[in-house]
Amino acid sequence: MLWPDGSSLYPDEIIAGGHSSVLILHSSDTVLKVPHKTLVKGRDGSWMPDTVQDELNEAAYLNEFVAYIRLIGCRGIAEFRGSIADSLALKYYPAGSLENRLVSSECSMPPLGLRLRWMSDAVHSINSCHEARILLYDIALRNFVITEDLTLLAIDFEQASIFPEDTNLETAEDHLGVTVRVDMFHLGCVLFSLATWKKCHIECRSEEHWPLLESLPCVTGIPWGYLIWSCWVKRFRNCGELLRYCSKPRARRRRKMRERKQGIE
Repeated sequence: MLWPDGSSLYPDEIIAGGHSSVLILHSSDTVLKVPHKTLVKGRDGSWMPDTVQDELNEAAYLNEFVAYIRLIGCRGIAEFRGSIADSLALKYYPAGSLENRLVSSECSMPPLGLRLRWMSDAVHSINSCHEARILLYDIALRNFVITEDLTLLAIDFEQASIFPEDTNLETAEDHLGVTVRVDMFHLGCVLFSLATWKKCHIECRSEEHWPLLESLPCVTGIPWGYLIWSCWVKRFRNCGELLRYCSKPRARRRRKMRERKQGIE
């Protein structure tokens, strides 16, 4: 693997990696997200740039750069620090991703109060993206980081679809069929994971490929069960509706009563 300038990128410099980029520690509080520059072996045995893949990686980098620019100052988004050496500069969050926290054998299940706070954080993060007219699709545990004060922030917008700011997102659809309701479905999976502290990832590529309801996990007896199910059955048209529902005193009382009946402290 190579830096964008063609110099070698060594494995011990990498703190996380993805399909089209890697994260490296640039300083004590800054990481660089570097688009892959890959080499392939030619027929003569020599190594040469994989130009097709490099162009795809560069396009993902530029798309994410535009997304971060659009999201500057929005609630629940990882701190963007511009571009350094053709790489995205981001604040470093040593606590790592939500997925790493969940799957780590060294970490016990966080208290319910903290998990409920994280669920609220996740909703606000995705709502910020939708208000900025950005669809994400790749809403997953690995794309939330934990701050020093135990707040969740969204990170990684390589697959984001960025629409004009006057777009009605409720009717928008990207070239792959992703809509705001697809995002809401994946948000429901993140919320279910936090409610149960078990990883839940269910693929929903578009509204035409919606998972069968009988294939979805049971939400009875878990925190926010009704809200999670509502994300999965398209009851909420967007995150704003979910947040407004949660803010209504009657809805809060109903949710607390349901959780009390279900034995959730």
